[in-house]
Amino acid sequence: MSRAKNRRGFTLIELLIVVVITGILALASVPVISASTQDARRSEGELILGTVRDVARIEYARTGTSPKKLSDCGVKAKDRTGNYFKVQNAIANSNIQDARIRAVSISGDDGRGDLHFTWNSGASEFRWR
Repeated sequence: MSRAKNRRGFTLIELLIVVVITGILALASVPVISASTQDARRSEGELILGTVRDVARIEYARTGTSPKKLSDCGVKAKDRTGNYFKVQNAIANSNIQDARIRAVSISGDDGRGDLHFTWNSGASEFRWR
């Protein structure tokens, strides 16, 4: 019998090549997964910011004056806090028509997000840093 007919399985070199290629592919995917994770976390921050902005706008429409704090609108701290972001209580009014609400990362890894909006027109803009 020849030796070639009894050969079964893979050689050590073939297995090492497969392991190295798999490792390279895994390392190449880490930045993509990391960016996707940050985007998903920031989506939570945007959702909370949008919700409290709407509550603040309702309070503005009801009273005719811009609230200084989210707590003045009845928004409790637990309603401003998610798994990854917490929205600060203060509403920064840059002028009579515009305001800003800030979300900060609980872990500190995802930066902070600002939601700039106008009281009357409904225009809003998210900025992440």
